[in-house]
Amino acid sequence: MIPREIWKTLHIDYFAPLTKWGKGIMGRTNRVYPHPNQWTFENTPGRKPLDQIGVNEIYRALTATKRTAPNCMQNWEKRLGPGIPWRAIAENITKGLGTNRDTSSWFKNILHRALYLKGKGGQKAACSACYQENEDWIHLWRCPIWARHWEIIIEDINKMLPPIQGTERVKVGPDFIYLGIIDEDTTPHVLPSSLALLHAIIWKYVIMELYKVSQNEYYKVSANEAFRKALRRYTTRIRANLRKAQKARARSIHQEYDHNNDLINKKLQPVAHIDDECEEIEWHPVVHRWLALAGAEEHETITPTFTPEW
Repeated sequence: MIPREIWKTLHIDYFAPLTKWGKGIMGRTNRVYPHPNQWTFENTPGRKPLDQIGVNEIYRALTATKRTAPNCMQNWEKRLGPGIPWRAIAENITKGLGTNRDTSSWFKNILHRALYLKGKGGQKAACSACYQENEDWIHLWRCPIWARHWEIIIEDINKMLPPIQGTERVKVGPDFIYLGIIDEDTTPHVLPSSLALLHAIIWKYVIMELYKVSQNEYYKVSANEAFRKALRRYTTRIRANLRKAQKARARSIHQEYDHNNDLINKKLQPVAHIDDECEEIEWHPVVHRWLALAGAEEHETITPTFTPEW
């Protein structure tokens, strides 16, 4: 068999643009309906095109009107005011750097306001940590046992986050200490995912200290111990991302494709940075100081101590 050299010239007017549905052809663009890129389901996360919507998105769209907002959202807005960036808070939980082990304590006890406080509900009971004021939500964020450590953390975070119009982005108050909200004076935002993880882990160990004293009235709360443990756990979680990057790079070498750490470094900003060779983590100087004081990382001039010099 030999090929036939037959050619037919077509005028450009005969060409018609085609619309694809996924990887298949749907038809001529001027005759298809609904167009996958121009329509979507209401209440679907991310406003995905029709051809990218799956069972999960359809379920969310059909049940959106039946779902009610958690009571904690109304309760927090009643106390802190409207404008809380709930979607950003949720993304730090679902798409952040931590695991359920790191964030569940803060999620259940602080975000959902399930933390047992002896003075909550109008009862009069001294704070388990300072024994000075009534133990309730109004007192917890400014309790002198924890306040000194929170103030130093806030001061150091302001060194890492660039100011907006010359104004510091993090302020001492219930908005930040409870929910990690920054930029209170302008448009409220939440901490970057790397710092939001630290915020959640700190609350985990604060809650553990409160639980210990609730089980043993002679136990003395140690804020230094809680923050030291939080920083050591935080180091473990950040270093887990280095190991993850090393595995990804080894896989890219084996399968012969280009590898970079752009995605993971975006999540680690401004706390740390992983180099392209995935050999070491470069810590922000402020964070490096925290970890050195907690005995989690080596430092040239700082020696570890179990009483951090906050």
